[in-house]
Amino acid sequence: MSALTYLILEIIALTALVLIALRVVVAHPKNRNAWLFASIFLGNACYVLTRMTFKAEAAYRVDLGLLAHPVQVLMNLGSGLWMIFCYSTFQDRRRVPRLWLFLFALQILLSLLRIYAVPMSLNELDRNPPGAATRILLLDLPLLLQGAFGVFALGLVLKGWADDLVNSRRLFRWVCVGYLGALYGGVMVAELVLPMVPASQRILLDDGITLSLALSACAITLILARVNITTLVAPVARVATPARPEAKEQGAFNGEADYQKFREVFEDRHAWLQHGLSIAGLAAQMTIPQYRLRQLINSRLGYRNFNALLNAYRIRAACEQLSDPLKKDVPVLTIALSLGYQSISPFNQAFRELVGQTPTQYRTSKIPS
Repeated sequence: MSALTYLILEIIALTALVLIALRVVVAHPKNRNAWLFASIFLGNACYVLTRMTFKAEAAYRVDLGLLAHPVQVLMNLGSGLWMIFCYSTFQDRRRVPRLWLFLFALQILLSLLRIYAVPMSLNELDRNPPGAATRILLLDLPLLLQGAFGVFALGLVLKGWADDLVNSRRLFRWVCVGYLGALYGGVMVAELVLPMVPASQRILLDDGITLSLALSACAITLILARVNITTLVAPVARVATPARPEAKEQGAFNGEADYQKFREVFEDRHAWLQHGLSIAGLAAQMTIPQYRLRQLINSRLGYRNFNALLNAYRIRAACEQLSDPLKKDVPVLTIALSLGYQSISPFNQAFRELVGQTPTQYRTSKIPS
């Protein structure tokens, strides 16, 4: 394809990425996750824009002038922002681990130093190659960190997929897998390989990146047009939220039959005490399809995550045991294991999130020594 064709593809990708960002922000202007999501795609748009400034053909080259440095800064934020967005969207905890935030800050710092210390153009790098230490610190390390953020974000997308009860968010996980795995992974590898490829052969790899960006941006634009944006920008619920009254009145989930089965198996038989209980296992015990059980738990009971449902029942029972004077000498670990937890760590984490205290602090407040 001609240079003009690739320029048109880049313009298409740029337009699609900006439209994605605008759609989310316009729909939820006061939502933090919406701004995170928009910033990711604006950063990707800046990456496309930066690529357009280094075209070999002067006639198709874009001159950003004073905007060049800010655009280059924004384009380096994509992977880190993906990591934060995926953590907020797909995990029960809001706070990203400090280690990853520190690494993100380090990557931003190194990327800033690169802008002022190392030429952005590969042709200029060929003419004035930096020293080995500079190349590793300002070229290779930031790209490796961005790749690590992408892998971490992909892990967050895959973790808990089976327990997600919101259909549109489950669909969006496929988008994230494709975007993070195929596009981000491919672009990162290509960016690492490009400097090692002879200048005469870079055009093929460079054009491949352009084509991938354009196709993926357009595909995501089309998919998001069919996805409920609200479920993408709202964090996973930690506890149950009341279902809308009309959801009960409309006779969803094949009438009351599914709900009565749920009460019989989950509540009366105390299925929530079973170690390693999954939504597939519960559906099998209730002898109903998984999708109907997901609808029941999400729309009628108000939970967006299966683990949130389990934790609500288990922590309520834990509070009863921890406040019982007759059980004041029972170890917290014993209580946790008796309630279906396989170790003390997830029990402590769930207890702090739902109660606001550690189990020991709660017991002390209920049973003074």
